Amino acid sequence: MRQRVSNPELKWWQGILLIVGIVAILAVFQFFAAVFSLMSGKPNSYTIASVAFWIFGGIIALSLLRAFIMSYEYSLEGINFRISRVYGAGRPREAITIVTRSIEAVGTPEEIEGKFPGSHPDVYIRKKTGLAVTAVAYRTDGRLKVIHIQPEDALREKLAALAEENAPGRNK
Repeated sequence: MRQRVSNPELKWWQGILLIVGIVAILAVFQFFAAVFSLMSGKPNSYTIASVAFWIFGGIIALSLLRAFIMSYEYSLEGINFRISRVYGAGRPREAITIVTRSIEAVGTPEEIEGKFPGSHPDVYIRKKTGLAVTAVAYRTDGRLKVIHIQPEDALREKLAALAEENAPGRNK
């Protein structure tokens, strides 16, 4: 069972506006970097401005990659539940694998926080999908971990059934 979760694609005019906006931001930053290098009078000011420009451009590139290109793929096969990151049309890159026997609870983030207070979730969601967020609590290396995902109904029901099977006190 596989499911891919991604933000909606940009319309053509939104893509053009995004590119024009990025170019404008980088041009303004380049202007200020040039002014800094001319006005500071330090011998290495050009190098500082250049490094700052590349760092700023890298931060913009990574944030755009995360916001518009990256998606998640959830797959439940055999005894493993895998979450992978997918960049564009590329192949999935595994982010986490959970053995299904270790799943303890499935529910809304509020329910899981109530059952396991103080847990800090790892988040594998895309905000603009419109799918409800589901929390999954599982044990690994003797510690409880929580993840937030956005499964469709069939996958959510299967994970909940696995958590019910693994409930303490249940005859196996």
